[in-house]
Amino acid sequence: NRDNFEISFILIDAGGGPTDCATLLPCLIKKEEIVKYKPVMIRIPDGYLIASHRFNGLDYDIALFWIDKTGDILVKYEDITLPGDQFVNDLLQTTDGGYLISGEQKIGNNRKALIVKTDPFGKLN
Repeated sequence: NRDNFEISFILIDAGGGPTDCATLLPCLIKKEEIVKYKPVMIRIPDGYLIASHRFNGLDYDIALFWIDKTGDILVKYEDITLPGDQFVNDLLQTTDGGYLISGEQKIGNNRKALIVKTDPFGKLN
């Protein structure tokens, strides 16, 4: 019975390569963003789906990671790019097989609630 799962992430850029944080130390990561906006993982029929934020070099976008049942293989990766910064708070699967992602969006100095609906492949509906 696997009730607990260990998840580790590395910082990668949009092309899948290392970020400056992997090669240039020290690297600045805002503590607020790591503590307040932790990755969210749910179990899905084929394995697991993880939603988090990812820095694209300009701002933060939503990143979705599909992982197989063993937890060892990244099956699919999808970015959701919207204006400003997006941070994930929660994730759930809908009856049509898609996903609802709730969180926060920051554009300039304005912050507001964010709800995003995707299809089963992580594409915006």
